[in-house]
Amino acid sequence: MAEQKICHALTEQSDVLIAVTGCSKLRVLEQESTELAMLLIAIHVDPCHDKVVQVLPVSTLRIQPRIRDAVDVIVSIIDYFDYSKVAVIFDASVFAGINEIRHELSARLIETSFTQLANKEQRDVLLWLQKLKKLGNRTVCALVLLDNVMTVDLLKTWSSMKPTSNTISWLSVLDLVNPDMFNTVVEADYVHRLILATSLTVSDIPTKLGMFSANTTWLDNFTISDTYLFDSIVYIAELFNDVMNRNASIGTRRSSCYGKQLNTSTLSQDMISAIDKVSTNKTLASPVSFGGRGYNSDVTYHIINAIRNNGTQSLEPVGSWTTSGGLVMMKHVFSDREQGLENMKFRIGTNEAPPFTVFRGGRWEGICIDILNELAARLHFQYELVRPADRLWGSSTKDGSWNGIVGMTTRGECDFGVGPFSLSAERESVIDFTKPFMEDGSGLIMKRFEDKNSKMFRTFKPFSRDVWILIAGSIIVVGLILCAVNNVSPTSGSDEDEKTPRGRARTPRGLADNLWIVYGSYMEQGAEKTPANISGRFILGFWWVFTILMVASYTANLAAFLTVSFSDEPISSLEDLAKQSEIRPLVKSGSNLETLFKKSETETHQRIWEMLQTSPRVTNNSAALQLVLSGRYAFMSDSMQLKLMKTEDCDNLMIAESTFNVVGLAFIVSESSPLLEILSVNIIKLLESGLIEKWKQKWFSSTNKICTDVIATSSVKSLELESTVGPFLVFSVSTTLALICLAVEHVIYHVTKWRCGKKSDAAITLCPE
Repeated sequence: MAEQKICHALTEQSDVLIAVTGCSKLRVLEQESTELAMLLIAIHVDPCHDKVVQVLPVSTLRIQPRIRDAVDVIVSIIDYFDYSKVAVIFDASVFAGINEIRHELSARLIETSFTQLANKEQRDVLLWLQKLKKLGNRTVCALVLLDNVMTVDLLKTWSSMKPTSNTISWLSVLDLVNPDMFNTVVEADYVHRLILATSLTVSDIPTKLGMFSANTTWLDNFTISDTYLFDSIVYIAELFNDVMNRNASIGTRRSSCYGKQLNTSTLSQDMISAIDKVSTNKTLASPVSFGGRGYNSDVTYHIINAIRNNGTQSLEPVGSWTTSGGLVMMKHVFSDREQGLENMKFRIGTNEAPPFTVFRGGRWEGICIDILNELAARLHFQYELVRPADRLWGSSTKDGSWNGIVGMTTRGECDFGVGPFSLSAERESVIDFTKPFMEDGSGLIMKRFEDKNSKMFRTFKPFSRDVWILIAGSIIVVGLILCAVNNVSPTSGSDEDEKTPRGRARTPRGLADNLWIVYGSYMEQGAEKTPANISGRFILGFWWVFTILMVASYTANLAAFLTVSFSDEPISSLEDLAKQSEIRPLVKSGSNLETLFKKSETETHQRIWEMLQTSPRVTNNSAALQLVLSGRYAFMSDSMQLKLMKTEDCDNLMIAESTFNVVGLAFIVSESSPLLEILSVNIIKLLESGLIEKWKQKWFSSTNKICTDVIATSSVKSLELESTVGPFLVFSVSTTLALICLAVEHVIYHVTKWRCGKKSDAAITLCPE
């Protein structure tokens, strides 16, 4: 029925159809216009879900922006202001792209909440505003996707609630904005952080129409459909002029529509062919250009902000969004939030400290520079990196002033400092630290050294001297015990014959034989004679177990000693460095470590400070590395810097096992600087996102040489007595059990002998010899 009504509505000589109706009827019209080869410009009065229809029929044009365009505008603004939370209230009858919004914000890991306004219930609006009031901070965006009237009413309701925080950021996308409707709202301080994205502002219409009359009351009833109807006629006129200028011959043709015969000209077909070639910017809303899909490919949204001038607020354009260029902000927005850094250029102090800050090839790079670049991108600022003239990080001098980057920051010579600044109470008294971007301890790096005098005897190193003495003593003691047991045991036989009458091998009774048996067993060579008595076998059996354990321990430790470089007494901690005098300590002048040793009251730190007085002065890692390679100095710095230094010469450098002075590393700003909160919040975001950890891994994986043994002073130690006492204890217990067996043997022997004396000669062979 709907199709028939459409056909009857088409009169003869119809060439173009402009339809202002709902989306469902538009789809019917699109089908009919395609069959009739008639140009159709569709203007929908309700939101169309155009995600399904990616390409329209060639004869159909939709001059309005797609839902996808509105979604892109919203997401671009949210990205620009870097909101961490978005609270959305929407009316599905006004905005159809809520699923696309949900998907885009979820992909960006932005915390979101959605409230659908059903039947324009004021109660739902109040509940949503009450929840929003509890979230009030600068990182929260209230996204309002309602019509003009509901949006204004919502903002008025918010003002009437008189919230204690006015830092909520408001964002709304509207097809048509009448500034007069919003004036009473934006004049209140409660909604001064307002961004509107619109296709057209009512106040711009007279100018675009060339009307300068003071009477504009007719604009009160002007709708967005009126705008697109006007733009459609303008575009059709441009198409017609293009066709006529090309002197196209216009003929007629017959077509049928549900039984109705129509006479249509070929002009419509000519205009359809010219769609890709014709565009115009004479429209009220966006310029019109169709790129073959049937949708306007030159959509423009105007970005409007409530700006305070002379104590009052008004809506003014601050930027625009286009399908080809995206979001472009032309004016300063929200002066009291992070985007206040936009277009500002900062003078930033830094110094070289690989891998945090590296000056290479005429440019700065490193972990801290990666962080700085990301902050600049997020906060929209530019910067210039400068080095202090003294090449120092910053410490107090005798007259109470500060040198290095800390001094530059306190004197206002730079806006803030970037690098691995260690948090300290003394520095905190003159500057402010941002939130730490990393935590690191200090360590020691020195030249690897070996005990060359003992190198030729390295095969004896797996056991300590006490263990070797105990092993030698054990061989002698076990040999004596075995000899005694074999001579005392009644079942040992004699040395007169090789075998007893029963065919058993006679037990060796001599001391030399027993010592040789014990020694041969320890060397895993075996022996020609073994004890025939149970007690002797008991001792020898456990001696074999003892031998297996000791040989296994020796073999395992020997492999380590032959493959790992080590020193007899490595400096593995700050305390070890303070106790000796051959290796001198080094720290960078003006660093936090220098201040630590200078001000500390602990004995170890005071001793290090005394030693530093006679050490050379260094200001960078390269100079320190040259002194370390001489073998007379140990350099102290952040562990990460030391690990990177070690890659310069893995074979000759080693890092101490233990660290000290574990503190946070941060950037610095002058006291009470407005940059402190802005930088700190964004550094926390970088930490939570894992970017800083990624950059840290990047800088170590990018080095040409990676040292496999980062903790290089971890020396292989000889096994001490306490590490091998177990086998000795086990064998001691087994020896005790063997002596008990010897006593049992004697009892059995004498009882058997007494019984055998009463037996006949036939059974005498079963008795003891």
